[in-house]
Amino acid sequence: MLSVGGVSPTNTQGGVVDNVRELEVVTGEGELVRCSMDCNRDLFEAVLAGLGQCGIMTRVKVDLVPVASMARTFLLNYTDNATFFSDFRTLLGRGDFDRLYNINTLTDAGVVVYQLNAIKYFEPSAPPNNSKLLRGLSFDAASSSSSDSTYLQHVESVDVVIDFLISIGLFNTVIHPWFDVFLPDSRVESYVGEVLPSLTPEDIGPTGFILLFALKRSQLKRPLFRVPAQGQYVWLFDILTSSAAPGPDPAFVSKMLARNRTLFEKARALGGTRYPIGSLDFSRQDWRIQYGEAFEDFKRAKRRFDPDSILSPGPGIF
Repeated sequence: MLSVGGVSPTNTQGGVVDNVRELEVVTGEGELVRCSMDCNRDLFEAVLAGLGQCGIMTRVKVDLVPVASMARTFLLNYTDNATFFSDFRTLLGRGDFDRLYNINTLTDAGVVVYQLNAIKYFEPSAPPNNSKLLRGLSFDAASSSSSDSTYLQHVESVDVVIDFLISIGLFNTVIHPWFDVFLPDSRVESYVGEVLPSLTPEDIGPTGFILLFALKRSQLKRPLFRVPAQGQYVWLFDILTSSAAPGPDPAFVSKMLARNRTLFEKARALGGTRYPIGSLDFSRQDWRIQYGEAFEDFKRAKRRFDPDSILSPGPGIF
């Protein structure tokens, strides 16, 4: 997570790498180094979101915050792109919710459904006021819902789903040609509005889904965590594709890699950047464009901390 950046739906707290206080790192020369913003800062910033190029993190000190014991999750459904984004932006601006993110699905009829997940933490002695939280929104009330869980149940919900898929043989054994890109605030609505209707059930898969996160741009401060340069928010758009059945499928892989490249080129032309957790063929020139003004500093850090280039050669950055 810390090698790629780390994204959460807290919206205003930056990436996970922005909440790291100190690291213990083994460099490419085999040296064990403690680093932070105040000590060996050049190594600290080269390792966080550095794709394993300059060191191996062996210990991490991160900031923690107190949490309430309960979580209320509202599932707000939409079928209209403009209405969905209007409500999402309204909730971001109010700041009443602790987490906001979207899941997209396709109905059997091919209709794109936006499901805005809005989460509010609370103590049982002071439950949330639903009417106040949802005032003035335009979601489909008939198909929307809310539910309460413990905080732990809420944060472990993804783990529960993954564990179930593993147990029935539909996670580790299927192909995941994911597509993941950061989009600028000014272009996210048009991009998502064009891409989603073009997707087929094969683009998602029976155990796949689509995510959309909004992150406050000013809180993303690590130089190698590459996001669009403009706008109050940057938006992470993920198509978490899964193949329909376990086992190899070269034709499916080839088709999805070509799709990912096409979608990435479209995003980059709008000012988007890659979030490097997915499946995308990337050349050295692509990496140079990705890192922009940070590329030369990154290359110098690579030469300094891993002069023999033994760490993480796979991405082919240098």
